Amino acid sequence: MSALIVLFILVCIFLAGKIGYAIGRDKRAKSDYEDADKAIDAAIDGEDEKPRNLLLNTLEEIGCQCSVDENDVIQVKYQGEAFDFYANNESPYINIVGSAWTCIDMDDPDADLLKQAVNEANFGSIITSIYKTNEEKHYIIVFCYTKIVFIHDIHDRKYYLEAMLSAFFIAHNTVKEEFNKLQQAREERLKKSLANNKYQC
Repeated sequence: MSALIVLFILVCIFLAGKIGYAIGRDKRAKSDYEDADKAIDAAIDGEDEKPRNLLLNTLEEIGCQCSVDENDVIQVKYQGEAFDFYANNESPYINIVGSAWTCIDMDDPDADLLKQAVNEANFGSIITSIYKTNEEKHYIIVFCYTKIVFIHDIHDRKYYLEAMLSAFFIAHNTVKEEFNKLQQAREERLKKSLANNKYQC
């Protein structure tokens, strides 16, 4: 009888050991899967946090449909205006170039005023307005440009990017305002000149 009890106890110990080993193996396997999942998630997050990938995701968040041209330039439309984004995953700096939003014939009497207006508008602006001459088509175009830092640590990246793009339209308006001021100043000078000449005849 005692031999049966001893045998029963030994079988129980053996089974308990087997069950314990199986449970431990399952825990280790589960732990390995969890570690692998964490590593994969970290790798994906790391890719998503790179500047260009982060930019593409943020542009989608603000409702911009992106396309990439043959030179790897990201092209989007925001509030009806076309923008080109020059970005890569190795640099935190992104160049943004707006499309040409106004032009003037080079022979137009106001062409020099437009150039002056662009120069005046650039003082104190985070967006740089640029005029460029096209000798072949004989006109001057105006477009805007800026360089920004775009990294994962920026708080509310969506708002930040929207604010930067909206600043382009503010820059347009500033050029227009400066242009109007210069036109008015020229007209006033012309009126004074005509008034002075009237009395000299």
